[in-house]
Formats: sequence, structure tokens, C-alpha cells
Amino acid sequence: MSDESEPLISKRTPLPTKQIIMICIVTFVEPVQFGILFPFVYFMVKGFHLTEDETELGRYVGWIASSFCIAQLVTSLPWGWISDKIGRRPVIIVGLFGNAITCALFGISESFTFAIVLRTLNGLLNGNVGVIKSMLGEVTDESNRGQAFSYWEAAYGLGTIFGPMLGGILVNPVEQYPWLFGDSLLFKRYPYLLPCLVSAVISMLGAILGMLIMDETLRSKRPRTSINTISEEEELLIPQPTRGESITSIQSFNSTPLPLSQVLNSKVCLSILCYATWCLVTVVYEEVYALYVAEPLSHGGLAFTSYDIGLALSLSGFVQVFVQLVIYPYLEHTIGNVKTFRLAAILMAVFSCALPFCTDVARSISGQLLEQGYTTTEKSIIFWLLFALLAGKTLASVIGYIPVIIFVNDSTPNQASLGTVHGFGQVSASLVRSLGPAMSGYLWSWSISNGYGFPFDFHFTLLLVGVMSMVAVVESYLIARYF
Repeated sequence: MSDESEPLISKRTPLPTKQIIMICIVTFVEPVQFGILFPFVYFMVKGFHLTEDETELGRYVGWIASSFCIAQLVTSLPWGWISDKIGRRPVIIVGLFGNAITCALFGISESFTFAIVLRTLNGLLNGNVGVIKSMLGEVTDESNRGQAFSYWEAAYGLGTIFGPMLGGILVNPVEQYPWLFGDSLLFKRYPYLLPCLVSAVISMLGAILGMLIMDETLRSKRPRTSINTISEEEELLIPQPTRGESITSIQSFNSTPLPLSQVLNSKVCLSILCYATWCLVTVVYEEVYALYVAEPLSHGGLAFTSYDIGLALSLSGFVQVFVQLVIYPYLEHTIGNVKTFRLAAILMAVFSCALPFCTDVARSISGQLLEQGYTTTEKSIIFWLLFALLAGKTLASVIGYIPVIIFVNDSTPNQASLGTVHGFGQVSASLVRSLGPAMSGYLWSWSISNGYGFPFDFHFTLLLVGVMSMVAVVESYLIARYF
């Protein structure tokens, strides 16, 4: 191809290293703080003695997860607007300090009400996810945005490794490590405090690093060393024209925010719809998974312990990092983001529908309902079968999330409206994440207590995830007209 046909920059623009590292550090904190709860939240709710019927516990677990997202639903858009006015950096630092305080206090929850209040406060104070995506949009252009978001997802993946791992390893330290914590009255009374304290410390360290190292990316709030000059690092924060992108298209970088009627065009709305659908699919899966693996085998679960749950989730986190750094970049380069999203939706349907059949396998090889527990061989077989299906789901989740985030980012009419668009995206995500856990908790409790056979028994909610995944397949064909 001649030079005339590629008059603009066709190579990948270098990423601003310090900013990307700081964004990844802040991103790492989020899944640690959230994922640390999954191995023990079922057992925490059971300890509140809300009901003697274990089939009803899923409803209460669902409300704890939903309370965080309902609060984020209320505050995501205001945090996006605030970040457009005062800058991204202060909003992120407030969110990290909010994470630290509320997570530490959550560890001393002795009632369902107190736990709900703490998770709600955590959601109200935390607007980081949408703001971080805005920062990534501001430090990248079309040539390197996929690379930057894959790093961001890799950092998120590392958090998904360490969060559940810490939750499973550190829960109830008096019983797990009597030689070290056997005399501790504090951890005997609050068996879930230690993992929450560790998560709080990680959030606090992230906030301190953000205060010391992170640069502001909102153009209007960045300090200049002089009126007419900018540093080399600052220059990398200015979007560069790429192949297929005109100079005119990037002149909106310094423009003012558009009115909402112009921001919420069909391209933005469809991109946000794809994002919301994928969030719903993944959050319902994750909520049902947390209930499914802990539920007794007689109720359709796998009767796993907090340690087992944390270990499986942590191992899948390694898969997630590999997918983010190796598989997704290959798919983006070879088939593009639209087809990658479509492939992700198909794979999610397959692996979510297959998961509940682990119980059928467990019942088949054990020949009982496991009142006496698994043998070592049975436990090993079921664990690795579960991990294989979880790894497949992780592959689908990752290669689906990065494209939909890029859809939202690249649909923005102008750079000055980036925070607002990501705010609306986060509102949509918070809406489905508010409804999803509560809905899935109720559906799970209904499915294991209704007395119906297949497919309305314990298979039902995960089969429903497969149906929702096929909706995302349809959306992938609709979004193709824009990307």
C-alpha cells in the first residue's frame, strides 16, 4: 500500500507508562475488595440466623450483593459529572478511601442490616470504575486503546486472583490457623474480619499511591509547566490521529461537553445496551455460582467450603490474565472487536449451561447425597471439572468485556463528554447489577425448593444465563453497523 493511502499515523502510539501503571494499580484494588467476599458471604449470611431453611439463604445473599450496585446506580452518573468538573484523580482517591473504610467495617458485621448498610455505603462512595475508563480513554487513541484496555483487564484479572484467594485463605483464622490466632478473641468473634482488613489495607495503599504518583488526565485540570509547552508525558495524553481517523475527528478533544440530547445518540445507546447486557449475564452467573458451589448436594449444589471456592476462583484468575494478555489481543487483531464479542456470547452460553451438570456428575460418582462428605478422589474429580468449566466462562467473560467497554468509549461524540458517557454506562451496569443478584438469588432459592424436575430444578438459573447470552449474540449483529 502506498504512502498516499496512509497519510496519517498507522503505527501504534506509545502508551504513557506511568499513567497506565497507576491506572492498573487502582484497578487491581476493585476486584480484590469485591471478590474477597465471594468465598464466605454465603456462610456469613448463614451465621446471621435469618432462616432455618437453607434454600432461602440465596435471597439474602443476593440482597447483600445488590445493595452495593443499587448505591452505585444512584451515584455513578453524579461521580462521572463530578469527574468532568473537578478531575478524575480526586474522585478515584475518594473511592479508594471509601473502599478501605467500608470494607474493614463490613468484616465486623453481626447482622444482616449492618452488612447491607456497609455495602450500600461502599457503593455510594465508589465511582471509580467509570472514572478509570474515562482516564483510559483520555490517555489512548484508536491505535493503542485495545492494548491499554487489555492491560486494564489484566490488572482486574490479577485482582480476581488475589481477592477470592485472600477471602478463602484468611477467613475464620482461629480455626484455620490455631497456632497463630487461636487465642485471638477479636477474630473468634469476627471470623470474617481478617480478609476484610487485608482488603482495606490494599485499598488504602492504592489511595496513597494515587495521591503521590497519579497524574490528572482531564485536560482542563492538568497543571502546565508553562503556557506554551507541555512535557513528553503530557504529549502522550493527547489523542493522535490513526489510520482511518481524520484530523478533524480529534479536534473535539478540547471541546466543551455536549447537551445530553446530542450525547445520547443511537450509537452511544446501543453501545451502552451491549455493555449492560454483558454485565447482567456475568453478574447473574457469578451470583448463582457463589450459591451453587456452597449449597449442599441434596439441594443441587456442590457442598464446597470457603477454601475450595476461593481456590477455584483464584485459579480461574490466572486464566483470566492469560486471556487478557495473549488471547484477546490476538482475537482483536484477527477478527476485530465485534466478532470477538459475538464469540464471547456464544461461549458464555455453552459454559454456563454446562455448569449445573457438575452436580449430576457428583451424584453419579458418589452414589449418595454426600451427608458424609466427598472422598478425596471424588473431590478432586469434581473440583477439576468445575475449574475447567469456570476457565471456559472466564475466557468468554474477558473477551466479551473488553470489546463492550471499547464500544462505549469509542461511541463518545466528543472527548469532553467522555466522563458523562462512561457515567451513563456505569449507571446501566449498576442498574443490571442491582437487579441481577437479587433476581438470581430469588430464582435460585425457587429452583431448589419448587420440587419441579429438569429444567426448572437447580439447572434453571444457569440455563437462563445461557438464554441471556444469546441476546448478546443478537446485539453483536446490531452493533456491527457502527464498528
